[in-house]
Amino acid sequence: MQKKLVVLFAGIIVVFIGLNVRIAQINAKSGDEYTKSVLSQQEYSSTVLPYRRGDIVDRKGTVLATSERVFNVILDTKQLLATKDEAHINKVISSLVSCFQLDEAQIRQYISENPDNAYYILKKQLTKDDKDAFEDLFREKKDDKTKAADKKDADDTKADEAKDSEAEDGAAVADADTDTEVPEEEEEEVSSVSIKGVWFEKDYVRKYPYGSLAADEIGFTSSGNVGNGGMEGYYNSTLNGINGREYGYLNDELELERTVKEAIDGNTLVSTLDVNIQSIVEKYIREFNEAHRDEARPGDGSKLTAVMMMNPNTGEVLAMASTPEWDLNNPRDLTPFYSEEEIAAMDDETRMDALNKIWRNFCISDTYEPGSTSKPFTIASGLETGKLNGNETFVCDGKQVVPGAPKGIACVNRYGHGLLTIEGAINVSCNDALMQMAAIIGTDNFCRYQEIFGFGQKTRIDLPGEANTSGMLYTADKMKPVDLATNSFGQNYNVTMIQQISAFCSVINGGYYYQPHMVSRILDASGGTVQNIDPILLKQTISEKTSATLKQYLYTTVSGEKGTAKKAAVPGYKVGGKTGTAEKYPREDRNFLVSYLGYAPFDKPQVVIYVVIDEPNVEEQNHASSLACEMASGILSEVLPYMNIFPTEEIPEDTAQDGQQDPASPQTDPGAQDGQEPQDTGTDGQSPEEGGQDGQTPEDGQDGEGADSQAPEDGGPEDEEDDGIPYSPPDTQQSQEPDQNQVEE
Repeated sequence: MQKKLVVLFAGIIVVFIGLNVRIAQINAKSGDEYTKSVLSQQEYSSTVLPYRRGDIVDRKGTVLATSERVFNVILDTKQLLATKDEAHINKVISSLVSCFQLDEAQIRQYISENPDNAYYILKKQLTKDDKDAFEDLFREKKDDKTKAADKKDADDTKADEAKDSEAEDGAAVADADTDTEVPEEEEEEVSSVSIKGVWFEKDYVRKYPYGSLAADEIGFTSSGNVGNGGMEGYYNSTLNGINGREYGYLNDELELERTVKEAIDGNTLVSTLDVNIQSIVEKYIREFNEAHRDEARPGDGSKLTAVMMMNPNTGEVLAMASTPEWDLNNPRDLTPFYSEEEIAAMDDETRMDALNKIWRNFCISDTYEPGSTSKPFTIASGLETGKLNGNETFVCDGKQVVPGAPKGIACVNRYGHGLLTIEGAINVSCNDALMQMAAIIGTDNFCRYQEIFGFGQKTRIDLPGEANTSGMLYTADKMKPVDLATNSFGQNYNVTMIQQISAFCSVINGGYYYQPHMVSRILDASGGTVQNIDPILLKQTISEKTSATLKQYLYTTVSGEKGTAKKAAVPGYKVGGKTGTAEKYPREDRNFLVSYLGYAPFDKPQVVIYVVIDEPNVEEQNHASSLACEMASGILSEVLPYMNIFPTEEIPEDTAQDGQQDPASPQTDPGAQDGQEPQDTGTDGQSPEEGGQDGQTPEDGQDGEGADSQAPEDGGPEDEEDDGIPYSPPDTQQSQEPDQNQVEE
């Protein structure tokens, strides 16, 4: 019998040994496969922890764009039904309906049809107050018995501690009794939230505190933290962070092994914009459009008005604005621009086209003929090449005859300005004298300096949608004498505002061309500096001597008795600048784009301003460059004191009577703008119907400066019909248009 038991026991041991060997073999060969099979039958829990998109702030730290914490309410039907508590289920459903205005029938239908679903978003972007109001309905407070028991435990603990202290230190019993006294303050009630089947997911929503302020430059985001337009689009990857995750798995006993990988928040952009300067600029644009509304035709004070301000010594953009205004907090809202009937009649494509026109940033995306603000570049190229020495004189007889225009190209003063120096020619904006200078400079030099000043090239400003103007300038081999003549005073070629102001900065700052930029620093979520974006000096366009000469010419254009920019003067300050009046295509329509491009102060320029008014709503557009001057003067009268640039000249006593603000007391409080929101951004280039003057060419005899070069009060005759001959540009000039890259939704 014992022998049989021994044999049986030995057999069992052999079997166990064999099983262990086999298990070891299986584990070595297929262990991972079986592990995955087992784990696949277990339940996992995984939750995304969203990152916070970085802020956009102005140069002084004022928040322009931020991400605010919100909550999404999530329904977990599996957990809710697992409670098997009808009272709790009904309370959850009724609370969801009452707090979040949800449909009870739809909730119950979803629960019955999806009993195993653990994640269903019932409502998005709830505030913390909304969340707290719901949780308060399920908050459990300690009852009196529990609180009494807790109080007794606390008393006993204090008494024990007092006795221990007495035994060690020989302290008096009275002292021990004092230590155990319970303060008569009312204890804070401890509460907890007990909700099964509903939880709140953290999320963020993008907000723009100033609404429409600097909308084109800031841009906006669509779902998924995708930046559209402005800095939001250009720096999208910098502003975005990396989502975190909370994950683990539930076993049969509902024990959860949890691991948390924290989210990495996005970086913050410190822009070069100044919210106060931007607010002043937008205020003056708004006031201009209201002042001239319905004046010569129904509608706003202009087809489009735009203003840029830059620091000429760094390339930093201080302000950039153009009409129309639109709300960053509601970017797809068309109601300010179209009637309900018009919106209802739009299909998706028409609606997107309408939105793209609203979101379009004129300052970088639209092209136009600059007019006489280009004359400083013509003169600078002549002085820099040595073709002009500054002592020349020219006779203006009212027109200039060139090959290709046998009847002559007219000056604004049909009777002629007479004998002019170079400085006098730019002061009165004489087209005749400029055409004579261009002939001396020559085609090769003229085209070479257009390239040196950056025309026909992108500035590479850190904003999306910059227009490509490479095909909108003549090359030296295709430029004819008539083209050279009209180009000399800013007609027959196209530029963008950002090109024109960047080149002008180099004319008045000593000849140094800086790349324009919108962001100066990048900060991490803790406020530490990730990157300093220093000014980038790209080249020297002209010598400091030539720059000083042009500064003087531009100063007398504002301060001189016959200067065309007299209305750009700022009381108490020495400023310089040049007006522009460009006749738009088609010429026979007699529509004009007027402008002013200037700097301040004269001695050490610290700010450049460029005002463009497309088709001002006045009876005589060709005499309207003074409107651009007045707007620039008003803006600078507030901005210069704000920038701590103090007056150096006596302020005339009649300044206040003329409506000028006292420079010593600028208005700098921007105030909150009407809240609004954006969508996908602007595009490269600009078609004529959207404000750009693609391929425009002046007819022979059309003056490039209009009335700003010879206003009636200057003693010259008003602009008359030209007697030139029609002129057609080469096909290459007509066919080249800016890239169209419309946003598609």
